[in-house]
Amino acid sequence: MTFTARSFHSKSQTLASDSISGFTLIELLFVVTIIGIVMAVGTAAYGNYSKQINDEYGKILVEDVIAREKAYYIHNRTYSLSPQALGYPAGALRSEQDFFEIAIRVCNGDTITRCVEVTARPLTESTTGTTFVRDTRGNRSPLDEW
Repeated sequence: MTFTARSFHSKSQTLASDSISGFTLIELLFVVTIIGIVMAVGTAAYGNYSKQINDEYGKILVEDVIAREKAYYIHNRTYSLSPQALGYPAGALRSEQDFFEIAIRVCNGDTITRCVEVTARPLTESTTGTTFVRDTRGNRSPLDEW
């Protein structure tokens, strides 16, 4: 079978016009919209997850203070309201990342020789905003967050 120059040329034009492809504007907008929705959901989920992780810093510090209070009690038969007496540096007791500030006080209706309460109060919006409380008797608040 032989082709003339004219027949070959017309076939190549037909093939070229059939193989042109691309995206329509509607298809492109649809894909961009889907990507936007996925990004919005992912960002919100990550932000919430990040805040929950940051809450753990407050809980860990509360547990550390309680452990030091119990060790202090063994040696002194009383608890301490001073973070320095528990081995922390002078100044306000804060989590390493400054997400929480710790307060130590005597339990309601008790004496310092019987019970102290440790409170982690959030300082930034990088947490869920929950204040964590635990006393030397093992009581915790809020219960569903521990």
